[in-house]
Amino acid sequence: MTVFINIIGFIFMLVSVFLFGLKGMAVEMGIAVAASCVFLAFANLDKFTKFKGAGFEAELRDVVTEANATIQELKELADPLIRTNFEILAQANRMQGSNFDKTHELFDQLQLLQQKFQLDNAQIEISKNRYVVIHAWDMVHEIIDDVRNVES
Repeated sequence: MTVFINIIGFIFMLVSVFLFGLKGMAVEMGIAVAASCVFLAFANLDKFTKFKGAGFEAELRDVVTEANATIQELKELADPLIRTNFEILAQANRMQGSNFDKTHELFDQLQLLQQKFQLDNAQIEISKNRYVVIHAWDMVHEIIDDVRNVES
């Protein structure tokens, strides 16, 4: 497919140069050559690392590799941070009384972040389960306290 696209781009360049040259249209011929070069450059993005011409500059392969490495580093950084936040969230405000809406909202946001980074880690799952168990226990105790307050 790439060979076919390259042939079409090259033929377009030759035909446009020939036709505009015969008619004496130098500006249009230059524009057609520049457009063909840009077309061929975009058709072959995977084959070059740096391109500069006709006011167009691209540096691709190294940038993509660096971006992938940066994404991997961010995932490695996010893993312990998400796990630590689940642990902190599980213990947050247990002595003062908990604001369940706020902690559940933060828990949901952390889960979305984990899914976004595609972090499937057993330690994160253990931290999430610890949060669920502790907060379920706290909610049960809050219900028991409310029932006791109503009875007295």
